[in-house]
Parts: sequence; C-alpha cells; structure tokens
Amino acid sequence: SSCFPRKGIDVLLRAWGRAFIAEDDVTLIIKTFPNPHNEARVLLEMARDENDGYPNVLLIEDDLTNEELKALMMACDALVAPSRGEGFGLPMLEAAACGLPVVATNWSGHLDFLNLGKWLPVDFSLSHIPPTRADGRIFIEGSSWAQPKEQDFKDKLNQVLKNKRDYTKSAADLAVEVRKHFCQSKINEYYDNFLKEIINA
Repeated sequence: SSCFPRKGIDVLLRAWGRAFIAEDDVTLIIKTFPNPHNEARVLLEMARDENDGYPNVLLIEDDLTNEELKALMMACDALVAPSRGEGFGLPMLEAAACGLPVVATNWSGHLDFLNLGKWLPVDFSLSHIPPTRADGRIFIEGSSWAQPKEQDFKDKLNQVLKNKRDYTKSAADLAVEVRKHFCQSKINEYYDNFLKEIINA
C-alpha cells in the first residue's frame, strides 16, 4: 500500500492496537514504500509511544519481486484494508487471486471483484473529506469518502483469526472466480470488445 491517508492506515493502526496486545501471537505486516504522503512510519511510532503493550507490527519498505510479494502474501492469514476509497484496489485483487481472505471496507472499486465470492466486508459511514486533504484533482472539497467503523473492523480481524479454516476455504472459492474474470486473457478480451465498440461507432 502507498499508505496515503485514503488507504486508512490510521484506522488500521488504531484498531490493531485496540484489538490485540503485545503478548498475542499476531503480527501485522505493512508492505509499503517511502513517499511524501506515507504516514505509516510516523503513525506507528506514535502508536508505540502511546502504548507500551502495542502488538507486533513489521513495516516493510523494500522493493520486492513479484515472487517475493506472492510468498509474503501466502505466509499471511489475511489481507486487511480499511480503505476510505479505491479506484480499483490491486493489492486486494492480488490477495484474492492468491486465495487469501480479504477484510476490507464494504464500499468502492474493490467490490467489483470481491463480490464474486465471500470475503469480510467492514461497515462504514460516509463523511466529507477533510479540507486539508482536498487537492482539487482527485479529492474535491465537499466530496465524501468512507470511514470504516473501528469496532466492526476489529470484529472482522478476530473472526478471520478464529475461523481461519472456514475463511481460507471461502477465499479459495473466490480465487477461482477472480482468476477466471481477471486473468490476462480475460482482460485482453474486455479491451478488444471495448475498442471494437469505439471503432464501429
């Protein structure tokens, strides 16, 4: 993740610190990269300073090959994404294609593929984008984004950990559908049909 504010990194770290403690056998892995809008490291340091018993977090900022990224995903129990809005949600698609359970906000672009099967949708409310986040390009002042509900997010984190077998089975079923509809040949077909409509118009 870019860990932009839109990605809900603040929601993730706050909920993580309230759902678990340092003694719990859990680790949150955040795969990101340095950029001017990335708040992950600062927010994580603040969370640890405020809570001596903050649960384990591994922050990875290094570049990974596709094989390394896939291996990292396959070593995890779930991909969690309390996003405030997605145009598409590529990491969620990749996780779903790998058969990884997905916990994500029940709103925005990623529903196009997650709703092909079972996943763990997080309740939300819509709120106005803070004026400080409006950039006049992507974020227009007065527009809205999703605000994931922390309690429901925490509940879903615990659900997927307590029922890993069931959610892994559901995720495997979703992976079949995602691979069928979003493989390279299918995407090529979508583009071919779209371009034919334009050419024939």
